[in-house]
Amino acid sequence: MKKHTPPTIKTSPAPGGGTETEESHPSYGMVRLGRYTCTPAQNFFGSAIKHHAGVSLSICKARKHRNLSNDWYFADGELIEICLTPAQLADLMTNMNIGDGVPCTLNHVVQTDALKSEYPDTTVPYCPETTMRQQYEEEFKKDMGDIAKSIEALVKAAADLAVKPSINKADRKAFVDIAEGIRCKLANSVPFVQGQFNESLDRVLTEAKADLESFTDQLAHSLGSAALAARINGAKPDLQLPLGGGEDYTSQP
Repeated sequence: MKKHTPPTIKTSPAPGGGTETEESHPSYGMVRLGRYTCTPAQNFFGSAIKHHAGVSLSICKARKHRNLSNDWYFADGELIEICLTPAQLADLMTNMNIGDGVPCTLNHVVQTDALKSEYPDTTVPYCPETTMRQQYEEEFKKDMGDIAKSIEALVKAAADLAVKPSINKADRKAFVDIAEGIRCKLANSVPFVQGQFNESLDRVLTEAKADLESFTDQLAHSLGSAALAARINGAKPDLQLPLGGGEDYTSQP
């Protein structure tokens, strides 16, 4: 059960005179959203494609400073940082209270006794590469392998019946059961896999579209900022084209 505890308050002389107070409490926190680009493209958990842009969300402990009759908030130690694709961010914001949430990629986790074994370092390893093509190739190969084994069993059963002097009811039922199993797999399993592939392809197209729109918005913002700064300074615009890697930009003549 939660307890009610007062904040910890420290008082110190302010730089411009007077006093300054610093207030801290275990419940105080800061949350930050940031947009970034990356080169080479990055893998995201729950995404079927690599992305050159993403959104980071970080949560930190916080402290409050009181000075000059105003409150100032400062981050004080990051607890966790996650990365999202533009499509995952949109899904998170528009689909609340649904299931367990939206997949995200952990980038930094604060070390605790419970997490030290899984995260010996505060920096989380890179997300491994998983592609929709590889997944469906493996699943389709397995389904086709099961059908091939069933056909082999059917051929063997037919060969056994061919040399048998008499065929009874149990022999006929065993042969029909094998044939019916093959029919069910061809009529149900393969179309199901195809339907799932089509749904995944639609999701990939949605993710790619969101990634492109994010890059276009960032490019337009960068070009607009450069043109506005040039007009204010009365100089020729130095157009900055974001090519990835956060602050890694290149100037174009």
